[in-house]
Amino acid sequence: FLLLMNSRQTLGDSFPTGVKRLIWNVLMLSATCVAGFASAWGLYGKTMKIRGQEIPLGNIALGALAVMLVIGVVGFLLKESAHSRQRASEA
Repeated sequence: FLLLMNSRQTLGDSFPTGVKRLIWNVLMLSATCVAGFASAWGLYGKTMKIRGQEIPLGNIALGALAVMLVIGVVGFLLKESAHSRQRASEA
């Protein structure tokens, strides 16, 4: 939702600007950080015993979350960059 709230293409005329955008971003970033910390806290160190062997499933899940975060942010930035170039060429 944090990235979605910063997408002009998705929100169109409802895109927040100025102080509203700053407030939204501060609140959304705070919520994202709290949820991320809680997820990491819950997952860190969790293991599962399979055939007598401890598998660090929590750490694997944290790695998967980190990969998804990077993919999401990079995809958002590339898409926004492409739309910015398209708007500039139309002007």
